[in-house]
Amino acid sequence: MEIVVEYVLIDNIVINFLILYLSALVLRLEKRKLRLFIAACFGAIFSLITPLLSLPTWLMIAYKVLLGLVIARLGLKTNGFKKNALAFSVFLIMTAAVGGACMGIVFLFGGKMENGFLTVYEMELPVGVVLLMCSLVCFGIARVIKAIGRRKLIGNFIFQGEISNKGKTTKFDVFLDSGNALFDPISKKPVLIVELSVFSKIFDVPFEKIITKKIDENEIENSHYITYGTATGQSKMLVCEVENFCVSLGQGNTKEFQDVAVGLSLVKFQKCYDCRALMGAEFAKEFV
Repeated sequence: MEIVVEYVLIDNIVINFLILYLSALVLRLEKRKLRLFIAACFGAIFSLITPLLSLPTWLMIAYKVLLGLVIARLGLKTNGFKKNALAFSVFLIMTAAVGGACMGIVFLFGGKMENGFLTVYEMELPVGVVLLMCSLVCFGIARVIKAIGRRKLIGNFIFQGEISNKGKTTKFDVFLDSGNALFDPISKKPVLIVELSVFSKIFDVPFEKIITKKIDENEIENSHYITYGTATGQSKMLVCEVENFCVSLGQGNTKEFQDVAVGLSLVKFQKCYDCRALMGAEFAKEFV
């Protein structure tokens, strides 16, 4: 079987880089691309040497484990035995995940794979297409890892909220934002800030009036605009009142607020906070 050295090098450099990048992402380590690239090249060079070695099976296994340790140590900046052991374990898991993705892509398109001390595949698709597809799979894995990490980080500050107003009930996730100190100067109440998706379920108002900020008490009772500061200056926010706001604290515990000031934000909180509303510290004083 003919093996093109350039393909093997490129293949291994790209895949090694992806494995190291995902490992650093899981471990929340600094991802220095030059360091990752050097470690990936180191592993790729030894992928060419490995088939030339005539070693017993047990010694070949020990050699590969040692090689993996060196690659992980080069690419992942950790200190201490425990952290290095954890980094190597994550490196092995990501190697299995990415390797499985590569095998799946090859078999999906009718390719053949031979496993020995060097894994070789035969298929009609160019190597570049396979690497691109593998990169897309790794990109998807990275997005999942980031989403899980973000959810875990802010999960303790996300609660189930429910607004009841004029017979309508809307449920949504609300984030406890300690930096939200917005008050309605007219009602002297803290403002619960909600996304447009939540606001539209509570109030039936034409979208063009929301965008042009021309809503008055004819559309929503007790509605008005307040001025608040932003990083770029000042802006106006529509504020109105709802009859009831309930926060679920888990294990059957709830806290209810009556006649709550609700502000409309056109910013999508879902992307940053995995929720659709922000409540400030004044609300938290009632149950924290």
